[in-house]
Amino acid sequence: MLKNYKTCVSCGYNIQNYKDNKDFFEEAISRNRRNIDLQIQCPICQSDINISICRPLFGTIERPKTSQSKEIPVRRRSKFEYWKEKIQKDGLPSGGNINKWGSCQYHTAKMLYDLYFKVRKDLSKKETLEVLGIRYNILKINQFKDIKTSLIHDHIDQLRILNKQSDYIGLEYEANYIKKLASAETADEWISALRKSSKDLWTAVNIVEEYLVETDNNEHIPEAVGFGPVWNRVVQKQNYTTGLVCALLVDYGLVNDPACFADFDT
Repeated sequence: MLKNYKTCVSCGYNIQNYKDNKDFFEEAISRNRRNIDLQIQCPICQSDINISICRPLFGTIERPKTSQSKEIPVRRRSKFEYWKEKIQKDGLPSGGNINKWGSCQYHTAKMLYDLYFKVRKDLSKKETLEVLGIRYNILKINQFKDIKTSLIHDHIDQLRILNKQSDYIGLEYEANYIKKLASAETADEWISALRKSSKDLWTAVNIVEEYLVETDNNEHIPEAVGFGPVWNRVVQKQNYTTGLVCALLVDYGLVNDPACFADFDT
C-alpha cells in the first residue's frame, strides 16, 4: 500500500491506482523490503514522481476494493437531511411587516416562495414539498392557451352575478374588464390583468391555480401565522398556500416572470 497519498504536481493525476502502477508495486515486492522509496513516471504527462511504499511483512499487496453500492449519493442524502432538520427546527417563515409583494399582508407568502426555491436548488420538487411538510400531489398541468376561453367565460359569469347584486360594476366596467382579460396571452399577463382590475393576490393566484393545476384534492398545507388586526390575521392564514402555488407556477414553467406577483394591493 502507499505510505502517503500522492498526486502528480504537473497534471494532478492521482497515482493511488494499483492497475496503472502495477510495475512499481511488483518492484517493491521483488526487493522483499517493507519500506522503499521509488521514483516513477506519471503515465499522463511523463513527469517524475517521488513516492514511498509500505508493504506488509507477509502476503501480497491487494488491489484496492471499490464500492459497488447503488445507494443515493451521500451529498444528496445529506442535503435532504440538512433541510429536513433545519425546517423542523426553525419552522416555516412567519410574521414581518415588509412590503415585498405589494401589501405587507403578503409577506409570509413571499417568504415561503423564497424558501421553496432555496430548498429546490438542492432537492427535487417532491423532496422539497416533503421537507416543507406539505402534501400537494399534482395530477396534471394545463397550458394557459388551452384553458383561456373557459377561464374568461367562467370569470365573467361570476362578474355578472355580482353585477346583478350591485350597481357598482356596471356594463361599461364589465366590457373593459373582458377586454383586459381577453388580451392576456400567458398566465403572467392574466395575473397582471387581475392586478390591474383591483384583484388581490390571493384571489388572482387561486383563480389561476384552479384552471392550470389539477391535484388529487388531498392537499395538506399548513396555515400561515398572520399579524395585525383580527381580520388581517384571518386572511393571512392562506399565505403559505398562495406562496406555494406561486412557486409551483414558476417551477413548472407556467409563469415565466415572477414579477407578475408583485405590487398587489389588498
